[in-house]
Amino acid sequence: MIKKYSEEKRQEVFKARQAGATITQIAIQTGIGCTTVKTWLKEAGFRSKHRWHPDEIKKIIREYGECRSPKTIQKKYGICKSELYRLIQKVKADQRIVVKDYTVGQIAAIRRKLATLEEENQIFRKSGCGTASSIDDKVSAVKRLQGDFTVHAICRTLNLSKGTYYNRLYRSPKETVFEQRDKYLSPIIKKIFEESKERFGANMIYIKMREQGIITSKKHVRALMNKMKLVSKQMTSVLFNTRTRNYVFRKNLVCQKFKADLPNVLWVSDVTFIRAGDVFHSLCVIIDVFSRKVIAHKISLNNDTALVLATFQEAFAARGNPSEITFHSDQGKNYTAYAFRNCLREHGVHQSFSNPATPHDNAIAEAFFSVLKREDISHSYYKDQQELENAVANYIEFYNSMRPHRKLHNLTPDDFEHRFGLNGIQKPGTNV
Repeated sequence: MIKKYSEEKRQEVFKARQAGATITQIAIQTGIGCTTVKTWLKEAGFRSKHRWHPDEIKKIIREYGECRSPKTIQKKYGICKSELYRLIQKVKADQRIVVKDYTVGQIAAIRRKLATLEEENQIFRKSGCGTASSIDDKVSAVKRLQGDFTVHAICRTLNLSKGTYYNRLYRSPKETVFEQRDKYLSPIIKKIFEESKERFGANMIYIKMREQGIITSKKHVRALMNKMKLVSKQMTSVLFNTRTRNYVFRKNLVCQKFKADLPNVLWVSDVTFIRAGDVFHSLCVIIDVFSRKVIAHKISLNNDTALVLATFQEAFAARGNPSEITFHSDQGKNYTAYAFRNCLREHGVHQSFSNPATPHDNAIAEAFFSVLKREDISHSYYKDQQELENAVANYIEFYNSMRPHRKLHNLTPDDFEHRFGLNGIQKPGTNV
């Protein structure tokens, strides 16, 4: 049977609650069960949970830690069993409230230590180096950060002696003449290297620097390039398969004597293959042995007679229709075709052929293709023929006007012809 309480009892409970009594205390005073008290308080809008003051919680936890029985604590503080254990669990979750009371001085010391740790953390982040870094890195970090932090704090964080820092700062030796010279040469070397599109090595850069009147050595240029990690373009080795071919003997007028005292005396030509997209294209070039200048080039999908004919006609017109030229090439079908040989005869050109399976007989053309592929082609990908033609034209312009040639006393082909006095077109009638 449900027990009924009078309205006076309810009011008594409310007054006790307003006076700050706990539910357990109210239950003991009034003789009413805790559940009934909770229900009445909830219906009347009172808080269901008593909010304990931090000092009360400390006292409860201290006594619990001193092995006081839960019943004793309940009677003393008027707290129910579930509420006691709830407070204990809450304290454990909050990493346990330290029973020890800290003094004002100890709290200030803890705050200073935290501020120091935060400062060291910021120094580590901004300096970019740690305790294991070199002394030079640490000294440069101190110089860079001393506007934001004290020198003492930075040195302490990076494990650097203040004496070492000030010794480096005020007693470090001045730059030597050699170091000043390296500072002057390094940007010049880098500029020439970048202008060549990373094609020039130490030898070529040395030649270009001499042209500018800068005196140094190849070894020094190479050392500075290594220091700046400048590496010229290199071509990976390629393996070629050979196959047996039936050659016809044809006259070799050059016999590897690649020397011409005048322009338009000896021309050499060859064809190589370059990939653009998924298709290989044929590149034909004609070079004047006198200046090693590429005087004409053409690109086609087919390696046929039409390609070499078009290249020859371009070169012949560009050089002003010279006479008594010796034209040297390998024994490819495009060069031995009747249409091409007849065209050369009509223009008064003497044709010469390399000996079978002897690439050294056409070494000048082969060397140009090797340089072209090493310095440009092997480092690029071309989507179509137009992109390939633009790249080849740009490189040939660079080769003729900027790249020094050892056989030309380290002059470019254009400079060599200019010094010779090639203004317009020469028409010499001299053989090699």
